[in-house]
Amino acid sequence: KLVNKEVDLDLTKIDGNAYSIMGYFSREARRQGWEQHEIDLVLEESQKGDYNHLVAAILLYCESPGEASEDFKSSEYENNEE
Repeated sequence: KLVNKEVDLDLTKIDGNAYSIMGYFSREARRQGWEQHEIDLVLEESQKGDYNHLVAAILLYCESPGEASEDFKSSEYENNEE
C-alpha cells in the first residue's frame, strides 16, 4: 500500500465507469481527511493498468461494510475481461 489509510466507501453503490469510481474515491477520501497528495498517489497507481486494475487498486484503500477489500486482489481480475 502506498498510503496507510482506508476510506469508508462502498463501490457497489455507484456507476461502474472508471471516472465515476475515481471521482467518488477522491471526494470521499478528501471528506474523510486525506491529503491531496495521498489521493493522487492512489489515483496514479489505479491508472497504471486496465479497468480491473483500477478497481482492485481503489479497493485496497476501501473499507466497505459487508465486503473486505482483501477479497479483491488485482491478480483475480487480470484474466477477466468485461
